[in-house]
Amino acid sequence: QNSATQRGMSRYDLPLGPLHLIPPIALEALAFDTTKIDMTPYSSLSSSKQPPPPPPQTSKSVNRCVTLWAYIDEQDGKVLDAGLERTLISTPIALSFNDASNILDGGDGDSRGVFRSEIFKDRTHVLSKIRAVLSVVERNLALWSNHNQQTNQAARKREERLSARELVAKQQQHRSGGSGRRRGGNNNKQQLSDDGRDGFQRTRGHKLVDNALDLYGYGVSSLLRRAKAPIPRASGSGALRRGGRVASAPLRRYIDGMAQRQALSVLCGYGGPPLTRNECSKANQLADKANNAITNLRSLKSTATTAMKGTTASSQQQEALRLLQAELVNKKNRPIPAISTGRQNEVSIMGIGATAKCRGVKGTLKPGKKVMVQVRQLDAEKGTLSVSLVRES
Repeated sequence: QNSATQRGMSRYDLPLGPLHLIPPIALEALAFDTTKIDMTPYSSLSSSKQPPPPPPQTSKSVNRCVTLWAYIDEQDGKVLDAGLERTLISTPIALSFNDASNILDGGDGDSRGVFRSEIFKDRTHVLSKIRAVLSVVERNLALWSNHNQQTNQAARKREERLSARELVAKQQQHRSGGSGRRRGGNNNKQQLSDDGRDGFQRTRGHKLVDNALDLYGYGVSSLLRRAKAPIPRASGSGALRRGGRVASAPLRRYIDGMAQRQALSVLCGYGGPPLTRNECSKANQLADKANNAITNLRSLKSTATTAMKGTTASSQQQEALRLLQAELVNKKNRPIPAISTGRQNEVSIMGIGATAKCRGVKGTLKPGKKVMVQVRQLDAEKGTLSVSLVRES
């Protein structure tokens, strides 16, 4: 607890590697005992004679969990009833975002080597069960999410921001091609890397997890409010009635761990007496102090960005500008479509992915705003681009 109090949150973008909220040995002890599936495609093996990877290790142990259950109206997405319980579950199967999305899209998994282990004697049956479960969960969560956006302005604005960010990311990934590889199955299409190297993504797997975390936070905060219990909550995370997640990342954020503890105490009668309002306020202050301290640590991303600015432009930007230069030969410098990235009137040229600050803007451009711009200056070798606003779409 002392370690979590001092760190406030986990950071994964530091030059010397990740800094976890609690020691890795404790994280490992708290982690689920899962069946991990090797999704490496056969085509990626260095030699056709190379033997397949060893089967996943499983055990008969059970996992202790905190489970939010909810009944969702299949007509309008309202939560009819919900509760929080301490539960035991059997060994789950671990899937990546791309793997879950592929299964939801109808991928059969054969060419990707899914479920090669002998423990899955009927992998077709297992795969169909996984697809059925994911499909039902996805449908019900999407129903609730849509209802939440209709009744909650903060949730609606958050969805607008994420949609805009997704659209901008797709333009920028278009120019780089991504570092992901082609994956097998029924949908033989380019998939981006799951580790964040290819930028922001919102696959079906991402949206499913995102909606599940939103519902968990909504359910926990609603149940605690109904019990008239105070909720530990860091500053800047939004008012309880305006959305924002509660207790959804207890192993990554100190304040979420305290909120989870409060929920277990109030709703499950476990873990000691509930926190008082003064204790919740103290937890908020400690979280703010720790978050401010760790936020000041220079991230690996910002360090790389600074180094790049001090030397040359990125090769991706240069490649995109060469493509744009070739496009402008035919268009004779006519206005071209772009989309705002939401960063200080920066825009990304649609279909190309090159970025530039947009001049002539009165005020600021909202993220995802589509505009028409005119190129004023372009130097592909230096990676510089200057555009001005012609009109907003």
